[in-house]
Amino acid sequence: MSKLSYLKMLFFSLIISSCGYFLVLTTDIESPKVKYIDHKIKKLTKDDVQVDVNLLAHNPNPIGLKNVFVNYELYMEGKKFFKGENISLALAPKKETKIKLPVKIMYKGIFKSLGPIYKKLVGKAKSLPVEIRAHVYGKPTVYNKYHGGKLFSFNHNEKKIIQIPIPREKMQKKFDKAKDKLKKKAKEALKNLF
Repeated sequence: MSKLSYLKMLFFSLIISSCGYFLVLTTDIESPKVKYIDHKIKKLTKDDVQVDVNLLAHNPNPIGLKNVFVNYELYMEGKKFFKGENISLALAPKKETKIKLPVKIMYKGIFKSLGPIYKKLVGKAKSLPVEIRAHVYGKPTVYNKYHGGKLFSFNHNEKKIIQIPIPREKMQKKFDKAKDKLKKKAKEALKNLF
């Protein structure tokens, strides 16, 4: 291959790649929109509940977005008791992406963190109000099939209060079992004394 042909091919490749990159750079980019969809109870035991919290992110751009992340925290009565960080996402162009936030709530942990408030809060309630705060953010790499480049950053916060069921019957059985065990130990201790 001659030097001139090589330079022509190099120049042609450079122009084509520059056009693609220019297209990415000149596209008017909008921040994605994020909203709460729902939550699903996956598993409920006397000790914990596993919940999937679902958000929906809509990328209105003709170009996909990478380097997007989600952080989330759970609160009850203003006290944080759970968090998840840096869940990585890629948002496809002109599409909606479902974001699943897996949460495992330990009842013992909630009650411990709330202290005496939990008695007033729980009372005869069948569920606990839990606030979810999700932060979707990024400094996305805007991309098409051939090129990408970092062009902008965005932040979006979403809050929602969901109701988490309290497994009263299961907890009551556990409490009754512990109470019976304690009574039995007390009787044995009294027998040993006399």
